Amino acid sequence: MATAIWMSLEEAAPRLGVSTEALKKRLQLVAKRSTTDGAIEARPAPGIKGRKLGRFWRVCLSEGWANDH
Repeated sequence: MATAIWMSLEEAAPRLGVSTEALKKRLQLVAKRSTTDGAIEARPAPGIKGRKLGRFWRVCLSEGWANDH
């Protein structure tokens, strides 16, 4: 089982082929508060997970997305 690697918007956006601002807006559109720990989380597409830490978003990509680039 692979370890999840969390990265900044600036690192994730080029791997997904979108701008940093576009990725941030997409995360904000689908963001919800987690019922387990109260954190803000977003899943804008299969294999893409976002989590807000303070005022910054961190993104975790599944192996399919992470290995594409």
